[in-house]
Amino acid sequence: MHEIIQILFDWDGYHMHDFRIPSDDILIEQDTGEDNFWNYGGYKENETLVDPFFRKYKWVRYTYDFGDDWRHKIMIEKIDESSCFAFDPDETKARLKNLSPFSIPNLEEPKLPVNEEERLKEIYEHFRKIIKEEAAETIQKKASPMTKKVDVWKKFCEDAKLEKLKLSEPKYTQRELLQALDNQEASDYCKYLQIPVKVSDSKDDKTDAVCKMLQLHPEYLLYIFIQENYDALCKLSEYSCGEIGKSSWQENAVAAALMVGLCDFQEKAGA
Repeated sequence: MHEIIQILFDWDGYHMHDFRIPSDDILIEQDTGEDNFWNYGGYKENETLVDPFFRKYKWVRYTYDFGDDWRHKIMIEKIDESSCFAFDPDETKARLKNLSPFSIPNLEEPKLPVNEEERLKEIYEHFRKIIKEEAAETIQKKASPMTKKVDVWKKFCEDAKLEKLKLSEPKYTQRELLQALDNQEASDYCKYLQIPVKVSDSKDDKTDAVCKMLQLHPEYLLYIFIQENYDALCKLSEYSCGEIGKSSWQENAVAAALMVGLCDFQEKAGA
């Protein structure tokens, strides 16, 4: 399930995570492979089936990144028994009959028959493909103007035929460029910068607050740019207006600068 969620949110699994059922203080934790350093006495993710928990509690909490503490409530709404990959009910019952949500499972890694292991891999790849396609379509539909701008920039960088970038004088202020954020992104920026937000605050209120904070504390940008990206932006700022070669820019550095309104990017047809 963790890997499916990572696909849906287009994350890369860099942070730690766990699953919890708060009402009964049940923890399903990831296996870090570090001699159980993070073992808090709960279930092990790679040894525990999530199905019994969903059937009993109807929902579980997924927490990703213990620093930012991103919490997600995952609820079961429907079981599609008609799926061509559905398990046989009798086979599933036999596998789960001795599994109780209140008992710690055997810590030996389960050994699956070869044919079942191949079948599970087939199921995983099938749903991974479907979920990734649907997630990409949904993300594209809901993407903010800022996200779309960054995506266009990344595609531009990946195009081997495009070797030139034209630098021009700025046309917009940082405040104007930050208007490309959607309301959720503006709220997230306020959260990261620890800017108090009222329920009544509009997106414009939030982007104004973000802009003022970054102007008052430009050093906060150092939390966004790693040294390599910072050096690349400094080098890019030294160029005069006009065309520069592809080797002169750094994709991730410019993408980060776009996200905080330090620069703009427009792709012109036929250019």
